[in-house]
Amino acid sequence: MNFQTKQYQKNLTEKMDKYFSLYSDSCKKIALKTAWWNTKFVFSKLKKQKPSFNDTVEHIGVFIAGGIGDLVCAAKYIQALSGYLSSQAEIDVIGETQDIETLKHIFLNKKYIHNIISEQKIPQYDLHIRLVRFPVIENYYEHRLSAHTLAYIQRINEFHKQNPLLIKNDFLGRCYSQMQGRTRETQADIDNLLSMKDVDFSIEYKKTDILARYNLESNKYITLQTGSGTHFQNIPHEVRQWPIEHYEALVNGLKERYPAYKTVQIGKSNQERIKNIDIDLRGKTDMDDLLGLLRFAKLHISQEGGIPILRHVLKGGPSVVLFGPTDEKFFGYEENINITARTCPHPCEWLTKDWMKKCLRTNYQQPCMQDIKPKDVLSQIKRVINNE
Repeated sequence: MNFQTKQYQKNLTEKMDKYFSLYSDSCKKIALKTAWWNTKFVFSKLKKQKPSFNDTVEHIGVFIAGGIGDLVCAAKYIQALSGYLSSQAEIDVIGETQDIETLKHIFLNKKYIHNIISEQKIPQYDLHIRLVRFPVIENYYEHRLSAHTLAYIQRINEFHKQNPLLIKNDFLGRCYSQMQGRTRETQADIDNLLSMKDVDFSIEYKKTDILARYNLESNKYITLQTGSGTHFQNIPHEVRQWPIEHYEALVNGLKERYPAYKTVQIGKSNQERIKNIDIDLRGKTDMDDLLGLLRFAKLHISQEGGIPILRHVLKGGPSVVLFGPTDEKFFGYEENINITARTCPHPCEWLTKDWMKKCLRTNYQQPCMQDIKPKDVLSQIKRVINNE
């Protein structure tokens, strides 16, 4: 297991360095040192441990993390993985504690999932995979796995050995994936071994409780979200954000052109409120409510992020998605109206450690989002909404 141990330690250090760039240098150094010693301790214990199972089933644990969009993309990977593995395989989904309820909704009624557990309760799986963008083999017990499964493990490990730069930086990882013909949705499918392009992952949702609660009618309202998800919520001017005054001008235009449709603002309570919105549900919805609102809306409008991805797998219909530092060709879906001003030569997501905090060109106000005008968005919406 030497390769897995060393590779895990290397990847952890690099990821910690990237994400802790959001904080002070002193905090980053403390965090990295703590991570280093804790990981050494974990693997010193791991070498002495044995698999937790002795039956004929291959027990697979897949740890997934990130925002809602990352979790949904990982869910598609797991569905594809389940089709690739032997019928004598059993998959557990492992999540961070705060994501468990979200994961239960994402994997509801998915019969190929054995269990959903917290990261704090991990047994010694026959195969343990970690996934955010590319799969990482954290640990495995060769004698417990089929030749077919071992061949997949070998290829993933070879990919990491051959492409260390792709793992260090998600900007390069995106470029590589696009060159290989993959999008964010299928990025985890190294060499297309799992045929993820052919997998149709969806979330079933039929409850309409939320509509009656707020006197909404299916396909007669539009949802909007003004900010980023949990991972970026503490950044005051996160570069993917569309200016609040643009949202307000857009809502006024919607009311003038399409008075039959109510406007509903969703998202976190700390996200900026849109003036003149019909129903403000910021911070007032749980995951179940959110799924219902997205599933039955005529249209969803927001910057690029996890919510349009969630609506996509709900089969809720099109979204208007505003792209700036992220790539509409990589993150976009065909049924959506993907809008970008594309004022820079190429998207800059993860080109630098602090890409999400300041524009590389102006240091604050990002032209790529400022230059998407409300009137242009309104003109695109005509493709979806007709004034009835």
